[in-house]
Amino acid sequence: MKKVSFLLIASLFSLQAMAAESVTEKKMIDFDKLYAGAGIGINSLAGFDGATGYQFFAGAPLNIDAGDFKWSVEAGFMDSGTFGIPGFGGLGASFSGLWGTAVIEKPINETLEFIGRAGLDIGDDDGVMFGAGVAYSLNPRTDLRFEYVKRANITSIQANYVFQLK
Repeated sequence: MKKVSFLLIASLFSLQAMAAESVTEKKMIDFDKLYAGAGIGINSLAGFDGATGYQFFAGAPLNIDAGDFKWSVEAGFMDSGTFGIPGFGGLGASFSGLWGTAVIEKPINETLEFIGRAGLDIGDDDGVMFGAGVAYSLNPRTDLRFEYVKRANITSIQANYVFQLK
């Protein structure tokens, strides 16, 4: 865990250094291209039945010259739904909390992009979170995202609708 945390911190400092070099008079965060999203997650937690939860988030692209790669920052809220305890009827556990990630996107073709993310969950499931998936562009302002996201204890398969605010 300490190695992962160190790599995450080192990556974020590298990202900031790249941004500082590529931004002259531009702002680092492109507030003209803010976006928001929401969706559902099929969640699993060791020793419990699965749960269906939800998340919502907002993000902004970073003004970084990285070739085909696009960088963004996102912050959101996740509720895991209630995980049932096998054999105990209505007893269960649920998790919720805030999270923040750095997101990288790489176009695969005109309508499909690879997504990778790394960041921190600061809710009930504190710790490093990371994920990967794809985004399918419905039009220039909306995407459907499908991602695998791993937090400290919860693993999710997520489907999200993302739309540009302006």
